[in-house]
Amino acid sequence: DHRDLHSFPTRRSSDLSEAVATLVHLAERDVLMVQFRDISKEDKVKRELKRTESRLKTFLQDLAEGVAVLGPHGEIRYISDSALALLGAADRKALGRNFLDACDERSRQRLLEHLGRTPPSREPYSVHYHLRRADGEWRWHHATCRYIELEDDLSGHLLLFRDVSEQVRAEEARRQSEQKLEYLARYNAMGEMAVAIAHELSQPLAATRNFIEGTAIRLGRQGEVDPSLAWGLDSAVRQIEHASLIIKSVREYVVRLEQAEQRV
Repeated sequence: DHRDLHSFPTRRSSDLSEAVATLVHLAERDVLMVQFRDISKEDKVKRELKRTESRLKTFLQDLAEGVAVLGPHGEIRYISDSALALLGAADRKALGRNFLDACDERSRQRLLEHLGRTPPSREPYSVHYHLRRADGEWRWHHATCRYIELEDDLSGHLLLFRDVSEQVRAEEARRQSEQKLEYLARYNAMGEMAVAIAHELSQPLAATRNFIEGTAIRLGRQGEVDPSLAWGLDSAVRQIEHASLIIKSVREYVVRLEQAEQRV
């Protein structure tokens, strides 16, 4: 009969060993059999892995990008600390189980179209989406996504995303500014055209009024004028005067005037 008694590390010089002691019952007497195994390399690998893991965790925590692995329906299979910070969540529970629950309807459908492809795309692609953070604020994200399969059974769509809300707002402000400039350009063009039209119309209107008044004078020299003819000519002159006033008001409205201030 024999059984394990102890398993403990021992150090000899600079090597690290693991010893397993086994009690063996013999006919003459009981003996203790000790087996040694050099674990210095194994221990070194463990320490290197632990150090690398600690560094990676620190780097991922301070990244400006978030890292997440999503299933075909948006379920969260992995998410980094930096991603939780971008999403305004203190922990995984505060975020929820599905990444798409925070997105608006258009973004949700856009992401589902990519995540649900069969077979999944292993080529990286870019996608924009609009989501609501855990604190209630709506933000824009730009993400690069591709399908991965790791040896530790972690598979899904690797999502590397960053917050681009400020860029989106700046682009929207630039677009609105361009629209305003375009409107002002059209407005200035219309003003110049109105001035030109007003100038061109004032000449034939003045000539028409002169012709009508001259006709009325000539009719008066020939004798008594039919009252209906006189009324018609006077009405035509009044309409021409009205049109001239309209053209004058349009010209005064669009003409560029220097601002003058005076204390009164």
